[in-house]
Amino acid sequence: MHPIFYGENVLRRYYELRTYVRNKAIASPRIWRMWMAFRRFPANIAAQKQCISNNLRNQFRTGVVVQKQRISYLFNRVRMSIAARRQRISCLLKRVRARVAARAQRIGNTIRNQWLLMRAGSLIDCHPKTALLITSMLRPRELKIAYALRMAGWKTLLIYRGDAPFDPLPYFDIVMKMYSDTSIHKAAHMLQPSICHVFSGAIDALMTQMVRDKPAPVIIDLNDIFTKTLFNAMQERFEPTLEAITKTDAFCARDLQLKYVERGENITLPNHIFLFQEYCWRKVPVLNKKDPDDVHVVSVGTFTLESHGLYDSAQLEIARRLVAQKIHFHIYPHWFYRRDNGILADRFANDFRDFLELERHSPYLHVHESLPLEKLAEILPSYDFGIIAGGSEKLGQKLEYLSKNYMHSCYSGRIADFLDARLPVLINREVAYNFRLLKHYGIGVDLDLIFEVDFRERLLAIRQDPAMKQSLEKAAFRLSLNLQGPRMGAFYERIIEVEPARNLRLPWIGNLRTLPGISRIILAFSRKLNAAHVEALNLAQEKSAKQKLYRKTSQLQMANQKLQERLHRLKDEISLGNNKLDEVSGWLNWPEIRDESQRMNGFAALLRMITISKAHVANNVSAAWEALGQKHSDDLLAYGYHSFKQNIALHYFTFPINAGDPQLTAVECLATPQDIKFSKKIAQDQADAPDLKLPSQWHYRYFTTLLWMYARKIDFMNHSTRLSEPNEGRPITIKVGNQTITQDLANSLIEYYAMLEHVPMGALVNVLEIGGGYGRNAFVAATLHPHLKYIMVDIPPALYIAQRYLSSVFPERRIFRVQDFSDFSHIKEAFDEAKFIFLLPHQMALLPDKLVDLTINISSFGEMTPQQISDYFSTIDRLCRGFFYFKQWKKSPNPFDNLELGERDYPLKPHWQQLYHRDCAVQTQFFEALYAIGNNLHGGVR
Repeated sequence: MHPIFYGENVLRRYYELRTYVRNKAIASPRIWRMWMAFRRFPANIAAQKQCISNNLRNQFRTGVVVQKQRISYLFNRVRMSIAARRQRISCLLKRVRARVAARAQRIGNTIRNQWLLMRAGSLIDCHPKTALLITSMLRPRELKIAYALRMAGWKTLLIYRGDAPFDPLPYFDIVMKMYSDTSIHKAAHMLQPSICHVFSGAIDALMTQMVRDKPAPVIIDLNDIFTKTLFNAMQERFEPTLEAITKTDAFCARDLQLKYVERGENITLPNHIFLFQEYCWRKVPVLNKKDPDDVHVVSVGTFTLESHGLYDSAQLEIARRLVAQKIHFHIYPHWFYRRDNGILADRFANDFRDFLELERHSPYLHVHESLPLEKLAEILPSYDFGIIAGGSEKLGQKLEYLSKNYMHSCYSGRIADFLDARLPVLINREVAYNFRLLKHYGIGVDLDLIFEVDFRERLLAIRQDPAMKQSLEKAAFRLSLNLQGPRMGAFYERIIEVEPARNLRLPWIGNLRTLPGISRIILAFSRKLNAAHVEALNLAQEKSAKQKLYRKTSQLQMANQKLQERLHRLKDEISLGNNKLDEVSGWLNWPEIRDESQRMNGFAALLRMITISKAHVANNVSAAWEALGQKHSDDLLAYGYHSFKQNIALHYFTFPINAGDPQLTAVECLATPQDIKFSKKIAQDQADAPDLKLPSQWHYRYFTTLLWMYARKIDFMNHSTRLSEPNEGRPITIKVGNQTITQDLANSLIEYYAMLEHVPMGALVNVLEIGGGYGRNAFVAATLHPHLKYIMVDIPPALYIAQRYLSSVFPERRIFRVQDFSDFSHIKEAFDEAKFIFLLPHQMALLPDKLVDLTINISSFGEMTPQQISDYFSTIDRLCRGFFYFKQWKKSPNPFDNLELGERDYPLKPHWQQLYHRDCAVQTQFFEALYAIGNNLHGGVR
C-alpha cells in the first residue's frame, strides 16, 4: 500500500479523497493512482477482516485444544499420583503382610522347635546312640549318612538352615529348621547329643563356631577343603579351614583331599579320619531309553562356566564336539537355578548364554530346566551316559581356580547319581581319583576318545555291551549304602568309645533345658556341672597316666640311656662329606636324613646294592630272574616303595584270587560251613579299595579270611594272637575281629607250622632264607622268636625291599645291610651283633661252614637253571647244620631258559634225611618238603 495511507484514520481520508476527486475532477496521474489505490482498499479491508477473524478463530480453537490438553495432562497426573500412591500403599501392605506372615512363621517355627527340642532331649536321654547332624545347606549327603546311621541302629536328629530342594523328614527321626548360626549352636548345647556331625560345602561361620565351642565330640564333613594345596583362590578361607581341621575330633572325608592337605600343609590331623564317599541308593531304575539309534549324554549339577571367566571344569568345548558328532548332550543345571525357589534363577539366561546360543543352532544340544532331585532320579535312566570332566586343556579346561592336587583328589557325587541310573560315565584322566575308581569297576569311558572320528560308534557299542551292564550292577552293589552304610555306625561308635564324655548326662534335666524361660538358667547350671565333670575326668585321667608313667619309668630309663649313647655315637661318627647330619638336614631341608631307616635305605642304597650285585653275580642269575628283577625294578620306580605290597608283592607269593581258583576250592574243602559263612560275611561287609589292582576284591577277601581261619585251626600254640600285619608297604588288609590280616600273614603262619612239625624253632639260632621276597616269613619268625638271627639272601630289588621293610618294622634290632666284603673276618663283629643280615648270592660263599640251623626257600628255585640249583644245594649242604625246608611248584615252566622243572628234578643230597615230601594243603599245585641235613638239633613239635 502507498505510504500516504499509513496512519490512523484511513477511512476518513478515503472519503475525503473521493469527494475531492468528484468535485475537482483533477486528472493528475498522481491523484489518479492514489484514487485507484483507494478503490481497492475496501477489498483489502475485507480480506484483512477475514484474516483477522480466521486468526482469532484459530487462536481460540488452538487455545481451547491446548487448554483441554493441559486439563487432560493435569487429570492424568492426578490419576497417576493416585495410582502410585495406591501401589505404594499396596506394596506397603504386602510387605507388612509378608513381615507379619514371616514373623508368625518364625514364631510358629520357634514354638515348633521348642516342642521338637523337648522331643529330641527325651530321645537322647532314652537312646544314647543318637547323632545330631547340623548343616547350613541341606544336601543329599546328609540324607545318605542319616540312612546309613539308622541302618546301624542310631537315632538321627537334623538341624538345618536355609531352603532345601527336598523334604528331609523321612530320613530323620526329628528335623528342625532354624534361622541363625547362634540358635543352631545354642540348640546343640541344649541337646548335648552323643556326637555332632557338622556339614558344609566349604568352611563357614557355623562350622567354625562348632569346633571352637563343642557341645559333644564333633565330626566335620567338607565338600571342598580350601587350602593353598588344593585351591588357587579364596585365600580368606584357608586359615579358618585349617583351624577347623586341627580342632575337630574327627573328619568324615568324601574323597582324598584331606590326604593331600596332610602332605602339603604342616598341620596335625584329627585322631579319627574316615573315608565315606557319595554312595548310591541302589534303587532299581525304570529303564525307558530314548531312540536306540542315537547316543544321549547327560550332565548334572555344577560345572564352571565360561561366561564367568572360569574354565576349570567348563563343558562348552565338550558340548561343541559332541554335537559335531551328532551325539545328544543334555544339561541339567544345579538346583540353584530352579525357577520356583532357586537363588540363581534370575541369572540362568546370562550364565548359560553360550550354551543357549549353541542350542539355537544345533538340534543335538538340550539345556533343560533344573529339576528337583526326585524328578531327576526318574529321568536319568532314560539317557545312555553320564559325564564328569575337569582340568583337561584339550577340552578347553584350564586350571585357574582349582589346582592339580584338587583334580587328583576330589570325588564327584554325580557318580552315585549315574550309578543309580545305571549309566556308564565319560571321564577324562585329569580327574584322577574319579577316573581310577570308575576304571577299577569297569564303568568309565575315557573322554579323550572324543577326539576320535568314530567316537559315536564306540559309544553305541559300549551301550549295547552286556559286560558293561554287568559291571554297572556290580559297581552299584559295591558302592551302595546298603553295603557301605554299617561302616558309618562303626565309625561313630569308635569315636564315642575313644573320646571322653565331656557332658554329664542327667535324664531329669533333658526336658527342662529346652523349656522357654528357664532354659538359660538350666543351661548355665548344666555347663557348670559339666565343667566339674570334665575336671573330675581330667583328674582321673591324670592320676591314671601318672600311675602308668611310674610303672614304665624304670623300663624306659635303661632304654633311654642306651638310645642316648647310640644317638651321640651316630652324631659323632656319621656324616655326609665333611658335614654333620644335623647341618645337612637344615641346609637342604632334608629331615629324612636324620632318620636311620630312611637314611640307610634310600635310593643310594639300592644303587649301591645293584652295583655290588652286577660286579659279582652277573653269571649266577638265571634269565628268568634277571627279567623278573628288571620288572620289579620298573614297578619299584613306578609305584614306589611305600605301596609295594599292592603291586610288587603280587609277583612274590600274594595271589590275586578269582572265582574257581584251585586255591579257593582247596581251602573251602578244609573249612567248615560256619567258617565259609563267616568268611563270606567278612568279605561282604568290607569295602573295595578304589585304587587296588585286583580282578575281584571280594574273592580276595573271602579267600584270605578262609585261609586265616585254616591257619588258626592248625595254630595249636595260639601264635596267631601275637601276629598282625604291619602297615608298612600298604598291605591289602582285612579286619577279622581286632586283628589285621593278609594273605601273606596267613601263608607264613601255615608254613611256620609246617616247619614246626620237626624243627624246634625255639632252639634255633641262625635261619637262612634264600629268595625270601620282601620278608614275610622273616617277619613271622622274628616276631614269634625275637632271639633269632635271620639271614636274607636275594638279588635286588627284592633284597632292597626286604632290607628296608624289616629294618622299618623292627627298628630296635641291629641290621647288617648289604655291603661289599671279600673276607668274613672283616665283617664278623657286625655280623655277630646283628639280628637281620642281608647278603647277595655270591656272598654266601664267604660264610663259614655249618653256620645256619634252618634254610628256607619258597617258590624261587623253579626259575633257575639246573646248574644254578645244584650250586645252591651244594652251598646249603655246606652251610646248614640242621634242616632244609623248601616249597615249589610241581611243574615250573621257565620260558626264559627253555626249561621245565618237576618236583623230582631237584638235586637232593644222598645223606639228607627226608622228613616229609607232600602236596600243599592249600596251594595244591605246590609241593613242600623238609629234610634233616645235620643232627645237631632235637626233633620238633608234632
